[in-house]
Amino acid sequence: MPTITNHLVSQVNVVIIPSTPLDFGVISIDRIKTKLAETYSDSKPVLTQFPDLMLIFDSNNQISITILKDNNRVIVADNKITPFTDRELENFLRFVKDTMDIINNNNIKNYGFNILSVFDIDQEGFDSGAFIRDQFMRNSAKAEILQNVQSVGVNIVYRDGEIRYDLRLEPRFGPNLESSKSISANLNVHFNGSLESLTELNTKLRNIYDGFSANLTRLME
Repeated sequence: MPTITNHLVSQVNVVIIPSTPLDFGVISIDRIKTKLAETYSDSKPVLTQFPDLMLIFDSNNQISITILKDNNRVIVADNKITPFTDRELENFLRFVKDTMDIINNNNIKNYGFNILSVFDIDQEGFDSGAFIRDQFMRNSAKAEILQNVQSVGVNIVYRDGEIRYDLRLEPRFGPNLESSKSISANLNVHFNGSLESLTELNTKLRNIYDGFSANLTRLME
């Protein structure tokens, strides 16, 4: 049975869609920078601004706040690369809530929680592309039509009540496009409504984060 190993997370982000259009003129960058310093003591944020985009990036902690005026959304991301099991979420989620309080008093229509990760399979001769192809394309007619396909990616959309999950699995290749044991696994979860209290938000998203690993294990069986 394939075993997941070296599971790394390259980014966790929260995508927020405000209920009203964003206005760069009323967003206090200084307050956001102050909140960064309160959350991450060694923060050194840099502001980059264009007519339709504002980006605050703290390279010391790999935290970014992207404010997209035309798309009317805010993306707060933790871009550190860590082992899946060692990922800290609570301080990050507190910063997300504090940032949205500063930007628009947490006036939010809906939001999404995204996990970007990659893992290896500990099995001799494992080919991630062939595995995903064979695991999710078992229809014989399709196999005959696509007999020369060496690998595929898969996008799985499912629901739990009103919560929508979007899971994408893709094989990874070496520098010369050779097969590998690695798979990219990215999960997007979409919610209606504003951010909950920090306690509720942390519990909700921690359960999703931990469940992601368990679901991947089942899919690899």
